[in-house]
Amino acid sequence: MNQDIFQIAIVGAGMAGCCLAEKLLEKGCSPEHIVILHAPGRFSPASSAPSAILHPLTGRTLKPKARVLEAHKYAADWLKVQQASSSRSFVQEIPVLRPFISDNVVGKRLKKSMRRVLADESLPKLFEALSGEEVAKRCPFLAPSDGGALILSGYAVELSVLNQEQHRRLQEAGVTFIRDELLDFHKVDEHWTLQGKRDALLAHRMVLAVGSALGKWLPIPELEEIHGELLELIPAQEIILNEVVSFGGHVAPGQDESLFMGSTYYGAGETPSGNPVQVEAMLKEKIQFFWPSFSTKEILNLWGGARSVYRKDYTPIVGEFPERKGLFVLGALASKGLLWTAFLAEQLSSFLLTGVDDIPSEVNVKRLGVG
Repeated sequence: MNQDIFQIAIVGAGMAGCCLAEKLLEKGCSPEHIVILHAPGRFSPASSAPSAILHPLTGRTLKPKARVLEAHKYAADWLKVQQASSSRSFVQEIPVLRPFISDNVVGKRLKKSMRRVLADESLPKLFEALSGEEVAKRCPFLAPSDGGALILSGYAVELSVLNQEQHRRLQEAGVTFIRDELLDFHKVDEHWTLQGKRDALLAHRMVLAVGSALGKWLPIPELEEIHGELLELIPAQEIILNEVVSFGGHVAPGQDESLFMGSTYYGAGETPSGNPVQVEAMLKEKIQFFWPSFSTKEILNLWGGARSVYRKDYTPIVGEFPERKGLFVLGALASKGLLWTAFLAEQLSSFLLTGVDDIPSEVNVKRLGVG
């Protein structure tokens, strides 16, 4: 057994776990007080995705949801700091186009939402309203539309590089990384024993930031592991894409003439195929109503990963379990990890170091009513 007793053990070395460690260091926590336990999972972590999109207007509305604007600002500022401290390029500022495809229920709902936002002087205007002609000029390959919303504060991020850079900086700062698979954990006196496959370690507090494996450790009703796939390909139709197109599925510019397309969806009990041709067919079916002429020239890469989602409100779970003092969670980020991570890591790191729980009620684990 590792005889050192760490102050904080973070289980999970993905974007969320590493961001939490970064925030702890920023607030003065000594690196020797932090340990990060990580091991390969059954599926690729969401933090290894080759492409992820950040913008503040997700879902089927253009009205910002609770805390989302604040989280988006944290995320954007955090990404700029991450990029500035690296010699590798992995963050691109890029607008996000949400077209109102004609004769489509979602398109009609988005357009109605836009009108409400524009009419409400109290709401921030985070997008530029486009006519159908303007949408067609920007993206002539799209199906006819009744206009669209161009979200200006968007980012495309290569998550795999971001997470690699997080690891590098934390290791340079002196944070301990232990590569081992967590088998069990329990509390003895004032510390937690984390039993790994190879060894055990001790910590006064532990944080589960394990992504898709969260449900394995926390029997929370309606917490589900979901899977998705992204495809990098070269389309048969040569196009110039200066924005991300988001409408159910999404299309984002890749390297040179390639595009990233995503994502497929697999719920509980469903297994991704892992077959690029099958994934291409699934994605083609998903996007054909907004890109009817789409066809593939060449499939370049396939990525598949898993994440956790809390089905009751589709909102992250963060904080300390009321009946299990010293056990914290930072998870259920679903497909919004890039949006939520920096903001939630800021909140949780303050709680860990001060003991004051100011984590917003919308995301606080206390709302679940479980110990």
